[in-house]
Amino acid sequence: MGLLKDKLVAALGQSRLQRPDAHQGANYSVTSTKNKTTKPGPIRVMYGKSNTTKQRGRNTRVNGPSGNYTGNCVGNHSTSQACDKTKPPGRRSNAVAARSAKTNAALRRQTQQRPNPIRPGSPTVTELLKKTPQPSASLTVHGAPEYRFQHDLPHVDRLTDLPIEIGLKTQIHSNVLHNPHDVTLGFDFGTSAVKVVVGDATIEKYFAVPFRVGSGIDQYLLPCRLWENRDTLGLKFSLNEGESAYRDLKLSLLADPTEESHKIRSIAFFALVFQRVRAWLFTEHKEIYSAADIVWSVAIGLPSESHVDNNLTPLFARLVSLAWLLSAEREIRPTTIESILRTENEPQEDIPVSVIPEIAAQIFGFVSSPSSRFDRNRANRYAIVDIGAGTVDSSVFEVKNTEGLWNFTYYTAVVEPNGAANLHAHRIDWWVDALKPFDTAHQVRESLLSQKYSTDTETPIPASYADYVSNVTIDTSNNDTADPDAAFFRFRLLRQIRGSTVLRCWKNNLLEQTQIEGMPIFVCGGGARMDFYANLIEALPRTPGANWLTLDPWPLKRPSDLICRNVPDTDYDRLSVAYGLSRIHLGKIDTALPLPTIPNPAVATWRDRYVDKDQV
Repeated sequence: MGLLKDKLVAALGQSRLQRPDAHQGANYSVTSTKNKTTKPGPIRVMYGKSNTTKQRGRNTRVNGPSGNYTGNCVGNHSTSQACDKTKPPGRRSNAVAARSAKTNAALRRQTQQRPNPIRPGSPTVTELLKKTPQPSASLTVHGAPEYRFQHDLPHVDRLTDLPIEIGLKTQIHSNVLHNPHDVTLGFDFGTSAVKVVVGDATIEKYFAVPFRVGSGIDQYLLPCRLWENRDTLGLKFSLNEGESAYRDLKLSLLADPTEESHKIRSIAFFALVFQRVRAWLFTEHKEIYSAADIVWSVAIGLPSESHVDNNLTPLFARLVSLAWLLSAEREIRPTTIESILRTENEPQEDIPVSVIPEIAAQIFGFVSSPSSRFDRNRANRYAIVDIGAGTVDSSVFEVKNTEGLWNFTYYTAVVEPNGAANLHAHRIDWWVDALKPFDTAHQVRESLLSQKYSTDTETPIPASYADYVSNVTIDTSNNDTADPDAAFFRFRLLRQIRGSTVLRCWKNNLLEQTQIEGMPIFVCGGGARMDFYANLIEALPRTPGANWLTLDPWPLKRPSDLICRNVPDTDYDRLSVAYGLSRIHLGKIDTALPLPTIPNPAVATWRDRYVDKDQV
């Protein structure tokens, strides 16, 4: 399947993005956590540098004095050979259809928003493998267009007030005790935010860790943002204030895991998170852990392709181990981390670290929860789609329990840059190209580009591309792919899920059509709450021209043993990776092999082995 790094870089290239390296700056003002007054910046906010590459050829047309413009905007993504296999379609069972109708309403409530009627159509099996069309539209500009959407400013004063000194320790008892507690820190290192669940297997309690002042799910989401400041001893890192803020920590590390600066910032961020987690646990649950010997372990998630590539597993395990060691330091400084990274014989902390595919952790949380619908007697094959800020992670796999260990067999695992931040970038590109012929649009084009790259924003992107710019009339009536949202949904999002993830199981002879028909699919992640992505719930249960390619959306149900305050059940999926990591007892993870073929010598002829050019 190739290296995850190479795939991520290639996918970013298809989106006309360079790989992030956290070295692009922006100015912000900052609110002090001490006196709550606003200081007038400048604060350097370091984004992943993702400048647009050379423009691909475009056919543009300006219609006379009205200034109407038609042009081909962002598109041109990866291509694949068309699949002309013809197999008899199956029939979707009435039970599956009834269950889909019942669960769709629940999933709609889970999004808590009205679906955006983008009406993109639904691609057929053949269209799933075709080249992405270039969306184009006719624009009429009325005066000077204006940019209507602004990202949030970084929040630096919302972290909970904790005695961090106590978080420098890994135990808080004063004497040697004989009361061991098996505690796993489930660490979901997301593109936009970190989520942590501390699982105590000894007392069978699982605690979601709040990081910020707030209500609902927001208090459990810590933005992946690292601050840097300077004092008399040099530079040091912080989670809540500083002169520079580094963003895109995860994407930078995945895109270039050999770059030392990316490793240093990741280690620092992890260490600061570990300090806050222990400080919260020892403060909030002092009555439990002041009389306990904690046997710590950490489980961190990776994109699902990493279980095959395996090149990132030792790297992440090393970074987590070093971060745990450094979290005992009162101050986290880059010079300390640099010296450790450059030492051949690195000091080792005696803490087991597991690196587990994020989607496997989500499903493990589902199958192992006391409130699960998991049935050990059925064929437990699932599809799952995790919609994040930068990427969409989709997989098909089977899960089994053998002697208390959970074994996963992956059929497909796909990570592509189709998350909310890349949808936003796709829309920005479309607008920048579409407004290029208009002299009055120079300022709005600069505003658009200045807001293009951000994966940890806390402001939801607009429901539609049309909400970005005012004083512009858009006409997409003459082209069914003119709407950039529809093109993104149909030829990037659905192609990934239906084509690269599910259809490929049959195309590569990993699953029969009857094994795919009605397969449960979970749609989760922060992006799933957007109107745009909520359309998947209606689109996935059917595929034109392939009645057997049907997926049955299921909601992820909140486990009864997860303790988190004031979080509705519909928001549990934001914590599902961390919860699964905190309690996983993993056996093995395999890659599925093609189904065996048993030829019939009495029937087989040369024609059975001949592949016509039209079948390729």
